[in-house]
Amino acid sequence: MRTLFDSVGFILSMVLIGAIGFYLGIDIPRLRMQPRVDPVELTSAAGTFLAAVAALISVHAFVFDEIPPRAWDFTVVSWRMLGVIMQIGAGLIGRLLIAGKIAR
Repeated sequence: MRTLFDSVGFILSMVLIGAIGFYLGIDIPRLRMQPRVDPVELTSAAGTFLAAVAALISVHAFVFDEIPPRAWDFTVVSWRMLGVIMQIGAGLIGRLLIAGKIAR
């Protein structure tokens, strides 16, 4: 017996909502008075986005029991690693800026 919770649409919507919630929960931008973009925040946001997209693709492949081509494996792992490296780098630069060890 098939229920609403077994449908492809429901599973796909839950994966998408989870990925969007993950991204927004971690990286909600705050309102500013000045229009200047902080490169540290931009790097952190881009890293979070790449990691969230990689997680979405990985969860989709897991939930739907699909085996992506080898090129996609490399691409998704590269996005994940690049996103994590960007987040770590932005955090390190932000902490060094706060500590006054590097100048803006």
